[in-house]
Amino acid sequence: MKASPESRIYYTVDGSEPDSDSILYEKPIQIRDVSDAPNVYSVRNDFQPMQDSQAENPVEKIMVVRAIAIDENGRKSDIVTNSYIVGKENQGNYKEMYTVSLVTDPDNLFNYDEGIYVLGKRYDEYIAGGDNLKNAIQVDANYHGKGKASERPASIEIYNESGDLIIDREVGIRIHGNTSREGKQKSFSVFAREMYDGEDTIEDLFGEGTAVHKSLIYANREGTRLRDVLHTTLLEDRDMAAQSFIYCNVFLDGEYWGIYFLAEVYDEHYFENHYGIEAENIQIHEGCNPPEILEYLDTVSDKSEAAVYDELSRMMDIQSFIDYYAAMLYLNDTDWMEYNARSYRSIEAGPGKNEDGRWRWGTWDTENTMYDAYENTFQGTRWQEDPIVQALMEHEEFRKQFVITYMDLYNNLWREDSILPIVSEMESNIAESYAMYMERYHADADANEYLDKLKTFLADRPGYAFEHVKEEFELSAEPVWLVILSNKDNAASFRVNTSIINMPEIWWQGLYFADYPVEIAIEEVHGDNEFLGWYTQDDELLSTDEVLELHLTEETNIICPKFVVD
Repeated sequence: MKASPESRIYYTVDGSEPDSDSILYEKPIQIRDVSDAPNVYSVRNDFQPMQDSQAENPVEKIMVVRAIAIDENGRKSDIVTNSYIVGKENQGNYKEMYTVSLVTDPDNLFNYDEGIYVLGKRYDEYIAGGDNLKNAIQVDANYHGKGKASERPASIEIYNESGDLIIDREVGIRIHGNTSREGKQKSFSVFAREMYDGEDTIEDLFGEGTAVHKSLIYANREGTRLRDVLHTTLLEDRDMAAQSFIYCNVFLDGEYWGIYFLAEVYDEHYFENHYGIEAENIQIHEGCNPPEILEYLDTVSDKSEAAVYDELSRMMDIQSFIDYYAAMLYLNDTDWMEYNARSYRSIEAGPGKNEDGRWRWGTWDTENTMYDAYENTFQGTRWQEDPIVQALMEHEEFRKQFVITYMDLYNNLWREDSILPIVSEMESNIAESYAMYMERYHADADANEYLDKLKTFLADRPGYAFEHVKEEFELSAEPVWLVILSNKDNAASFRVNTSIINMPEIWWQGLYFADYPVEIAIEEVHGDNEFLGWYTQDDELLSTDEVLELHLTEETNIICPKFVVD
């Protein structure tokens, strides 16, 4: 920073806000790699009850300088904060993902009375009041503070994988989450406000043209650091909302704090960014069961009447409901519906995508997915006691659509031969950062154990899941193969029920229950290709229409779309 001749510049290198008692700037500051400096904040042991919070080894560090100019009359400039990544040019950690430097006066986080990251005064008062730790996830502590009173000013700098500074802002931060507040590695809500730097949105963080008021620096607690990203990436093209997640290594007041995600939140900005729904026209419900739908169902005595299904179809996008529930059930999310789910609708019909007034669903906080492949998720209260499910299951149209969608999702997202290579690629893409994270938080753990559990679930789940859906929907037989065998590669893309199939090769296959017919359609003919029709394997013409309804047999079913061959 520059200052007038009559001013003096004071600075700090520990994240604290500089004042006239700080270091006087008299000569150039040596900017260097400070990773060999002793741990300061990560050696604290007051982040959670009854567990050791301290980093066992020296943590990675970046240099943070905060400076202020004060003139002879005591007038102060704004504080300028800069973070310096020095000597790390060849470290893969900084090339694999974004780097986030979050800087705030340490008292804002760690002060006994007011620090928002620690057990602090509230915890001691809780214990002194005669409470104990038998149910430790519900203890009171400073980090359970919510609302504006728990917000603290901070500087955030975000660097992309190429080392370019893309965000440099003054923001407000709060601790985010429910039970996750009890962890060593806590999440932050980040707020852009005019009171901090004159702007109330952060631009282009989640894609060009986006603007967010609130975002998350989200600490996923599950061991692989893959589940949330894997889940939402695969589902982003389905009929449900899905957050953007950007991997980042976070430094808190210069000390490495672990792998986090920069994450979107479902607020009015999200729905305007993604669907063009204006902020004043969006209604968001935290949970799976919008009250409006429950109130309607309370007025219905016979939920099997066709008029009930018609009214539910008017109130909600049933395909969105099916997509969301099928995904949660297959992936065995153990922590959803009541809180870790979102539903939304436009209040009035409008021109934006999904702006038709119907309720739709979105994924939220999916870190508790993909454990225990054997579990029959249809037997739990999240399915059998859900009032919307109970009503919809009275209708054969819904039952058919659910089974078909369940298998569409398996065939095109979760089939072992396609998803396991994706997991391995994701694992490789964050390998060096993951090793640094494991050393910081799980130095004695076997990293492969976390990853093996995820891969085991994905490999074992289909056999269990097929039996569960067969039992719940009283299906007659095991799934059978449907094979699309074209006479020309890359001639067209196809739609199979609810999924778009791009076929760079001449064939595709998927498993379906023969209880319900499969709808196959030409989605788009590529280039100058000409569609001739659907044929059997024996070259018998079935139809020249672009849409074909196929009744499956209990054997492999091969359908052959043909195109003019030059």
